[in-house]
Amino acid sequence: KIIGIVKVIQTIEWIQNTYGGRGLLFASPENPALMLTVDEWESKYGTDPVGLIMMMRLWWNSMGGGVHTP
Repeated sequence: KIIGIVKVIQTIEWIQNTYGGRGLLFASPENPALMLTVDEWESKYGTDPVGLIMMMRLWWNSMGGGVHTP
């Protein structure tokens, strides 16, 4: 499957600015209790957390629920 997203930087910046830079928080895969901002995530993991989460959610939704066997 090919899945695409459009990330509107102005919207993300607005959310971040509205909440003092902590409008979007992402749980660290190493420690789910550690919540990282977009900048902290990008600096720690070198990836875009917004795009990553959106792609994961789209993939999960396309797979449906339950157990999948080959």
